[in-house]
Amino acid sequence: MKTMRYFFILLVLTVMLIACTKSADEPTPDDNDNTDPTPSTTVKKATGEWIAANDGAGGFTYPESFRNYLFIYEVESNNQLIAYELSSPDIEVAFFLYNSNGERMWQSERGRIVKGEAKLNAGKYYLSVVSERYALGKFELKIGGVKKDIVKVPFEIQKSGEKSWGTNGGGGIAVTPKNHIYTFEVTEDNTYIDIEMESKDTEIGLYLYDTNGQEVERHLGQRRHFIIARLNKGTYAIMAATKVRGSRGNYTLKLLGKVKNLKKHEVSEKVMEGNMASNKDIKTFTFEITEENSLIDLQLTSATLKVGLKLYDSDGQLVGDDGYTSSAILVGRVKKGTYKLIASSNPYVASPSGNFKLVAVGNFK
Repeated sequence: MKTMRYFFILLVLTVMLIACTKSADEPTPDDNDNTDPTPSTTVKKATGEWIAANDGAGGFTYPESFRNYLFIYEVESNNQLIAYELSSPDIEVAFFLYNSNGERMWQSERGRIVKGEAKLNAGKYYLSVVSERYALGKFELKIGGVKKDIVKVPFEIQKSGEKSWGTNGGGGIAVTPKNHIYTFEVTEDNTYIDIEMESKDTEIGLYLYDTNGQEVERHLGQRRHFIIARLNKGTYAIMAATKVRGSRGNYTLKLLGKVKNLKKHEVSEKVMEGNMASNKDIKTFTFEITEENSLIDLQLTSATLKVGLKLYDSDGQLVGDDGYTSSAILVGRVKKGTYKLIASSNPYVASPSGNFKLVAVGNFK
């Protein structure tokens, strides 16, 4: 009987223990609200498209070009895992990550869909979306782990419009006003600019000069060239040249970046034609230069004569001469003032009379 009593007590205790265990494991109606204990990751999106009217993308090799898309985004806390996904239905794309100082941190693979992750501390970061230069197509960028919107970094586009070297053509590889000289301003330090020049008519030369007039970079030949350069604030110069002196045609020049005030340096062109009666004939021309340290280009040509040029300043000092050839050329910088130019044929070679043409380009009054 005592054994039965102990068995009954043990049975009751076992049932109570099972009931308590079940109550602790199963959620109550108040707890069963399907709330994820970890907050869902926020995802921000940005889209873009490279179109033919803007000449397409900037190139995988030049991710900092503003022909590509540069975005800025903010990480709000330290040790934050940020996820990236970039996709395009049209073209291969890639993305590059930069810290707040613009220093490159990481780059993705290329593809139609590319992904990556980075563990970042609080702060602002940059991301460049890139594709092959001149590529056309759309993309979508997703960044997970950020709360604020992705913002595209603004920039300026400066264009020359269609320009011509004129009937007497450009100046070739020389620094000469027969080529076209432009100045422009960079408005921020440590920023990239994209300069592109194109001609449908002739091979070209594209030159970039720094704030001290020193050459930064050049490209010569072909009909399209571009320069990607990292520059500080200041005023810079571009020379839009023909590859060969006298080549004629039109061109366009385009700048993208933190730039403003693209201006073409205007010059005068004077054309004088005449006849030399003999090899002892001399023609004298006078020019007044209106700017200090001014570029001039003087060219005397003749189909039948060997001609030469001599240039004298207002003190009678010889500052340049060339000859005797079928095309005598003087190119250089001169001071402001009045100059005398002597054109002649070779006095030591008997020759009949002949026609000549003098083309003078510079800052003349």
